[in-house]
Order: sequence, then C-alpha cells, then structure tokens
Amino acid sequence: ENFGEDPYLTSRLGAGYVRGLQSQKVSATLKHYIAHGTPEGGINLSPVHMGEREVREIAVEPFETCSKEAGALSVMPAYSELDGIPVHASKFLLTDLLRDEIGFDGYTISDFGATGMMNFMHKVAKDGVEAGHLSLNAGLDMEAPVRFAYCDEFLDEIKNSPEFIEKIDCAVRRILSVKFRLGLFDNPYSQPDAISEIHSKSSLELSRKIAHETMVLLKNEDSILPLSKNKKVLLVGPGADIAQTGDYSPNNAPEYTVTIKKALEEKLGENLTFIKGSYIAETIDGEIEKAIRKANDNDVIVAVVGDNSCFFGGIGWGKENGDTAITSGEGFDMSKIELPDAQKTLIRELYKTGKPIVLLLTSGRPYAITEEVEYSKGIIATWYPGELGGYAVYDILFGDVSPSGKLPISFPRSTGHIPCYYNYKTSARGYYHKPGTVENPGRDYVFDSPDALFPFGFGLSYTTFKYSNLKAEKSDGNTVNVSFKVKNTGDVIAKESSLLFVSQEFCPTTPFVKRLRKFTKEEYLPNEEKTIVFTLDENDFSYIDINMKKAIGKGLFKISVADMVCEVEL
Repeated sequence: ENFGEDPYLTSRLGAGYVRGLQSQKVSATLKHYIAHGTPEGGINLSPVHMGEREVREIAVEPFETCSKEAGALSVMPAYSELDGIPVHASKFLLTDLLRDEIGFDGYTISDFGATGMMNFMHKVAKDGVEAGHLSLNAGLDMEAPVRFAYCDEFLDEIKNSPEFIEKIDCAVRRILSVKFRLGLFDNPYSQPDAISEIHSKSSLELSRKIAHETMVLLKNEDSILPLSKNKKVLLVGPGADIAQTGDYSPNNAPEYTVTIKKALEEKLGENLTFIKGSYIAETIDGEIEKAIRKANDNDVIVAVVGDNSCFFGGIGWGKENGDTAITSGEGFDMSKIELPDAQKTLIRELYKTGKPIVLLLTSGRPYAITEEVEYSKGIIATWYPGELGGYAVYDILFGDVSPSGKLPISFPRSTGHIPCYYNYKTSARGYYHKPGTVENPGRDYVFDSPDALFPFGFGLSYTTFKYSNLKAEKSDGNTVNVSFKVKNTGDVIAKESSLLFVSQEFCPTTPFVKRLRKFTKEEYLPNEEKTIVFTLDENDFSYIDINMKKAIGKGLFKISVADMVCEVEL
C-alpha cells in the first residue's frame, strides 16, 4: 500500500498529497523517514541494510521534494534501525540530513511507541532517561502516544542543564510554530457541521474516477476484454463479496463500500452466478466442485483473488466468514508473495474446465502470479478500488471506461526474484545474460529470467497508441527540451500515461540502468495525435558523487520514451 518503487513518482504524488492536506489547514506528516521499505527478511521494523549512498540515491528525493516544494509540516521517523542506529536516535538522519540538507522546518513526531523500542527492541537505552537523551540529541521534537523518553525522570535530570533546556525550547518552538501556521491559536476547535462536506456526491464521483485511472490491465489475450454485456458470468473468489479499502480503514467502511459482487448483480442480473470458491487462505468444502459445475453454464469466469487488509477494524473478517487470515497491512508480513494455496488451487481447477478466466487482483502489493498468468485470458490489477470500487470494476470490465493505469511497482516472477524493481544498477541483473529453463538451463538464473513478470510502467489499454518523433535539444546550461508525438490509433476514447526515462552512459559512481524523470497523462480521442513536451533540468541529470554530494552528470545521456531512444551530450 504505497506510491511505488520510484523516488520521482513518489515525490510527485507525495507533494500533491501534502498540498491537498495542508490546503485544509491540516499538518501533513511524512512517514516513514527514512529507508523504511526494505527491512531484513521483509519483516516489519527489522533493520534496514542500505548504505548512505543508496539512502541518498533512492530514499531522500521524496522527503526533499515534499519539504522544499510542498512545505510539509511534520515528519515521523521509522521504527527501524539503519546501519546499527535506530532512526529515532540518529542525529545524522533527524538533524544533519533532514534539517541541514533537505531543509525541513516543521516538527518531528515519534512513531507510536518508538522511543520505548530503543529500550526493549533495539537495546540501545537501558531506561526512559537514556532514551530521552538519545531522542532529544537526535532532534525528535514530540513523543507519541505516551511519555517514555520525555518522562519526569528525564526532565528532572536535565532541568539544570542549559544545553538541554535550549534543545527542549527548540523542540517546543518547532511545535508551536506549526500550530501558529495552521491557525490553531486563532481557531482551535473542530467543525462537526462540516463532516457532510467530506462524504459528498463529488467525493464519491472522484473516488470512482480514481479507481478507473489506477486499475492496470496486465493481460488481454484474444481481446477478451472488455466483456460483452450479454455474457453469462460466473463470479468466484474470496475478494468478490468483501469490501477492501486497505489497512487502517475505519471498521464501518464496509457499510459504505460497493463490492464487486453487488455491482455485477445490479448490472447483470440473471446473467451473473456467484460461487465464493475459497477463503483467502483456506479451502471451503465442496466449493470448488460447485464452481466447476456452474462453469459449464456460463460464458466466462471472473475470479477475484488477492489480499485481506482489514486489520484496523478488527482481526481479519471475523470467524463468521470462516477465514481470519490477514495477508497485507502493517505488521502482517508474508514469507512468499505468491497467492495463498487455497486461491491458487481454485484458479488451477477452474482452468481445467476450459472456460476463459478473467483474473481481478485486489491487493495492496504486487503478487508473483506467474502460474496464474498462464491460466488467465485477462488480468486486471484493481488494487483496493475504494468506496465505489465495485462499480468502477464493472465500468472497466465491460468497456464503459478504457483502463489507463500503469504499474507503479514491478511484479516479480517469484519470491526469489525479490528485490525486483526497474531502476537497478547496471551490474544488478547478472553478468552472463543467459537465462534458462528446466529444459534448457542457463545462467542468471539457471532455470529462469531475472526480468520482472510485469515491469514498472507496464499497462495495456482497450486501444493502441503510436509514439513517434522523439527529439531532445539542449538549451541554456544543462536544460534539455524533449518532445515527441502520441497518437491514439484505435477507435476508443482513452487516456495514456507517457513516461520519460533518463540513463547515463558512464558515471564516476555506478549509474542506474534508467530513472523516471517525467510523466504525464492525457486523454485522446480516436485518431487524435498530441505533441508532448518535457523540460529536463540539472536535477534530472544528477548523481551522488564519491563525497556523498549531489553532482551534475557529464557526458552522454540516453532519453527513452516508450520504445524510442535519443541521446544528448552534457
């Protein structure tokens, strides 16, 4: 449940989110600072193994953009430790990097209970007093949800120390400054009468539109999609009749949410048959056999599989639903990211009926669905499609809207392919480049390819787009103007995201294969052609040099859009 694997994409979406929140006089809190997303073993809160260069290359950009450009007012450090130092105890991270380099000027607030974790998890503080010293010296302004580090014993110890009193005064000034900037001293009260403005008709329409634009069409063999509205549909899968709105949703969210089953029943009537088939992680006696029998009476099978991320409102879905497994969300970590066996078995057995399968993947993460790709004619990543998600899924399935989402995160071929992302270093995907199979073993890997199953930026449409005429021209300094044409060559109105990547041929520190530096999304009428123009500046050609400073690259750069590549010399 994140913005994706790319720092630039995360920085743009994050900055928009910050501006939206803070326009309503709400302090946006950036979390989790920093390098939180790559813990040891994939287990939440575990140590993060990233060197300083990788932190600066990958993790800094979103926080820097959201601070400098969007003016974020708060930052929450991560629970984890980086290179042996808990983030909450790191002066380098919370002061030197965050404030002195990135330029953040709001307040920092601990993650809930993180100061106590310095004592009982990280074992760097024997008590709250030591945790208080570490936190205050690092630059932590506010502790939440209760006092452990900034306890009475700590305050008694330092009350006669001018050095520590000044640090406390500094923390208080930062917190009060944000409250003044938000206007809380002028109007500190909530506005209960404004609640109706939140859950409004316009917000629901926006929710449906967001779902349309974020779903990603991953496979469409024989143009099975969009489905004809007179098709007889067998709907199966544990996600079909459950409202998935993501981790930390309120426990009454399902009361408002339209499930896929509800929407298809409303739209298709007698042409829809529903069989659950399985729970998230457990089989249901007789359900697969029942689904197989019903498959013969229908034209197509729509299978809704994926995650359960409903923890905040209670553990799982409750025993009355027969399955309490939570597979996604904070602290619910998986040792493999293939679908649970119960769901894999359901799809495998339905494939044997010979009926075409359209797979809907409702999840907050990419799944390794290499096997399911072979079984399915069509695949749509719906993610968690929101309050009107069922209607939005229907709109895409039956062609009222053409899918236009692109993957913000790569789908690996297996758990063993992790880490799997597009913006890797030039040496990161093998030396021999002779991937193999069981029938024809190779190297890098012996029985497989190191490539992603579906890479970052992948996404199909119900129409086709032609890219042409890519040009890159230097202007003042290290500014480069890039232009190209995009044409809708089909007969469907559709939106298309155009992604621009930059790669450096040679660099004093090892370069990335490519990095996303610009993107835009435009709507095209049938046969409509548009010229897209991007401007790249020095930041788009920068790298982290041997002294851990940002430097401007020199030499040959390649600029790629779709299947086009051009070069520019700086």
